[in-house]
Amino acid sequence: MTTHRLPLLAAFCASLLSAHAGTTVTSAPYGALASTIDSSSSGLAFPLMTDVFSGRISANTTTALTFESGDLAAALTAGEPYYVEIVSGPLEGERFDLNTAATISSGSATLNLAANSNSTSNSLSAGVLAQARAVVRPHVTLAKLATMFSPALVGNASNTLADGIRIYGGPAGLTTYFLRPDNAWRTTPTGADQSNLVIPPDISVIPLIRSGAKQWTHVGVVRSNVFRKKLKPGLQGFATGFPVDMSPAQIGAFVDPQESATIRWTGSDIFAKADALRVYDGAINNYHMYYLRADGSSWYLNGGSTDFSNVKFITPTSGTLVGRMKADAGYLIIRPYDL
Repeated sequence: MTTHRLPLLAAFCASLLSAHAGTTVTSAPYGALASTIDSSSSGLAFPLMTDVFSGRISANTTTALTFESGDLAAALTAGEPYYVEIVSGPLEGERFDLNTAATISSGSATLNLAANSNSTSNSLSAGVLAQARAVVRPHVTLAKLATMFSPALVGNASNTLADGIRIYGGPAGLTTYFLRPDNAWRTTPTGADQSNLVIPPDISVIPLIRSGAKQWTHVGVVRSNVFRKKLKPGLQGFATGFPVDMSPAQIGAFVDPQESATIRWTGSDIFAKADALRVYDGAINNYHMYYLRADGSSWYLNGGSTDFSNVKFITPTSGTLVGRMKADAGYLIIRPYDL
């Protein structure tokens, strides 16, 4: 069977509220995504968010942010993973993992900038974020992902019968996490519980549904700032951060002569030498592989001759990978809609 993707249900329900004469307050835009997911699904991304705290930063050190007002500690739940996203200023779009325990203890946003964190940068200069606005958001985890499905996912003691999620990341490449009868998520029947494994907003996943078709529903705040992804050489998970279909041209996947040659996209008429986008197709249990041509702007299917550079094949229900020849720690995707 083929995955049937439903349209965006309630995109950008932004409203303008008049607080008092001469003052206008803009509410956060909300949206919803839904799709029928079956055993031959294509993929899922999570571009919609829940904001638990927002405010203006009064100061920052190399490891912590102080907000002008508000009780950040009271907004957090112990043991839950969170990140802070910068929504204005020179570092707009940067995301930093929070050390939840230290943040609750100190009241300041204590950052986790370790190399194995999901932070888009592993260093921060003191004072650079003063007066920038930021939002604190909970990460999507395997446990939270499971709550997006109806009927519920079904666990099983046998990996071959359990519902699961496939995630591309790390040296192991594509890893499958299986739901057990006790609602724990494991990679093997005796492995450690991975229920709190974070699914960062810049990757997509591939559902493995064995217990019958499900309705997947994803609701939340629509991102209004630029989206950052720390691109590394090699193959990696990918998502755009926005709840709309996008083309390679829209995500800036072309050779820009104004960028340093050390971070530019790489085009070639030989697939193995070019940057690539791979989109999973459950019907064939494989990826459609697109690559950037030597002209620096055209995207062809491997073996094809049609330009897909303006075709919106990167969607919130795509299991997408990006293959890069060069790193780009400052890669940005510009918001593709007006608010």
